[in-house]
This record gives sequence, C-alpha cells and structure tokens, in this order.
Amino acid sequence: MIVTINIYVKRFAIEVIKIATTIKDVAKYIGLSIATISKYINGGNVLEENRHLIENAIKELGFIVNEIARGLKTSFPFMLRLKTELMIKESIRELIV
Repeated sequence: MIVTINIYVKRFAIEVIKIATTIKDVAKYIGLSIATISKYINGGNVLEENRHLIENAIKELGFIVNEIARGLKTSFPFMLRLKTELMIKESIRELIV
C-alpha cells in the first residue's frame, strides 16, 4: 500500500510524498507479529497458514524489501553489492567512450 500525501499552501501544491509499505503495515494488516513477518522475509520457518497470509498481504499491499534499511543491519553485503554495481557501471562507461 502506497499512501500519497498532498500538501497544499495557498492553492499551490508544494510537495507530494509517497510513503512505501513497511513490515509494520504488513503485520498490522494480517494481525501477525513483526517478528513473524521478518522471519518469513528472511527465509525462516513459518507455519504454512501464516505463510499464505503473509504472501497474500505482501502482494496486496505491494510490499518491497528496503535494501537500504536491511543494509543498516548487515552493511557489508549491501555495500559490497553497491560497490560492484558502481564498478560495472564504470566499466560500461569506459567501453562506450
């Protein structure tokens, strides 16, 4: 679920803010704990009934794992991938020039 908030001042639109669905939104939507949702996302064992609930909620709400937030907890894999992507882009740029 993406919530759009429009801010208007004197009839002029100042800014449009889009807030992405969070793991808390998914947990609240289906009535399970954040820990259970996290366990599912990270590949842990979850009851089959809960697994189906979580999968459906993720599809309905449009939840996407925030890799930057994940990187705050486990910074090495994210930074390694980011550096690799930058190196690939730089290599492509060199090939084009």
